Amino acid sequence: MKKLEINKGLIYVTFTFLLALLVVQISWTSQVAKLEERLFNDRVELALVNVKADLEGDEFAAESMKESMKESKKDLNKETSDDKAQKKRRLSRVDKLLKDNLLRYNIKLDYDFDLINNKEAIRQESRSIASKGWYYTKMENILVDEGIQLKLIFPSRDQFLLSKLFGMFLISAFLILAVIASFIIMLRLYKREHLLAQKTKDFVNNMTHELKTPLTNIGLAGSLAQKQINSIDKNKLNHYLQIIDTEKNKLQSLADDILNVAVLENTHSYNGFEKIDMHALISNVTKENLLALEVRNGSLNLDFQASNCFVTGNQKRLTNVLTNLIDNAVKYNINEPVLYISTQNINNQFILSVKDNGVGINKEDLKHILEKYYRVSTGNVQDSKGFGLGLTFVKLVIDEHNGSLKIRSKPEHGTEVEIALPTIS
Repeated sequence: MKKLEINKGLIYVTFTFLLALLVVQISWTSQVAKLEERLFNDRVELALVNVKADLEGDEFAAESMKESMKESKKDLNKETSDDKAQKKRRLSRVDKLLKDNLLRYNIKLDYDFDLINNKEAIRQESRSIASKGWYYTKMENILVDEGIQLKLIFPSRDQFLLSKLFGMFLISAFLILAVIASFIIMLRLYKREHLLAQKTKDFVNNMTHELKTPLTNIGLAGSLAQKQINSIDKNKLNHYLQIIDTEKNKLQSLADDILNVAVLENTHSYNGFEKIDMHALISNVTKENLLALEVRNGSLNLDFQASNCFVTGNQKRLTNVLTNLIDNAVKYNINEPVLYISTQNINNQFILSVKDNGVGINKEDLKHILEKYYRVSTGNVQDSKGFGLGLTFVKLVIDEHNGSLKIRSKPEHGTEVEIALPTIS
């Protein structure tokens, strides 16, 4: 129990570290994005400084900018396409210098630029018109009297910055998702291993109990026979020997259950299959198990409707499968057992149905009924003996024969097991 708590604690600690890693990764990505933006802004500012330096003393450029500012004072609604084209031609010198200097700092984005006066720049900033993608540089050494500023805009700046981070973000996201997926897989494996460990523990405890009773009875019968060896009569000796033989058979049956499952789990295929008449097999098995039904005042109903009852398989294992199903139908029944065994053919398959009027199985147990060592509980008491290997063996045998297995059950309404095996002509 203490080890389980330690393992749970480790899982919680790991999950906490994963969350911390996620937070750190997001914070780190945010910092990198800010750094990229800052570096971009610095390069733009340097480019604008160079543009301003190149424009100083350029009288033609200064005159062009003055004319452009005069044109910009006109009503924008009255500005024609020719006016815009003329304005662009006047500022071609500024445009060329901007392009050259931006390329010098490896900035290849499309841009727009305009000339505005200082009052307009202040008005835009005060009314939050300006965007983070707008850059300004004053032209005071070029156009002192005019108070002109050069405004530069990159419409696709944000997309460009995101594209710079996309690869890094993609790798980070992939690594984070990989770690989270690994944690989920690890958690599922832990749960599965823990469940298997618990079922193995239950199996060992159950096995100890199941083996202890026959061994105790054998020891007791042998001890009594040994003590009375000189005076024991024949009837008592036969009684003691019968007890020993009966308990020996129980031990043999339990050992066979374990060995059968172990053999099937470690055998990928079985080549010694033969042609089997399933109707004949069912008839033989039911005759052998009829006594167990009669002791409980039970009844058996056979309904053979399959026209083709021949399959290829291992007769001994299929016999054990049917014996197991009949045994379960008798054991897990608080009433007088009533069994319905029927056959039919559907789509070249032999369908065997074993239905009983037993206690049934609830939905939760039905999900795990085929798992190794799993046993259905009645309250807190497991009334029937066994290791929880019976239906596991049945499933392994049917899989080995390329068949399918379905189990339908409801509490207090009995259980129906349906087996489908491919037929042969």
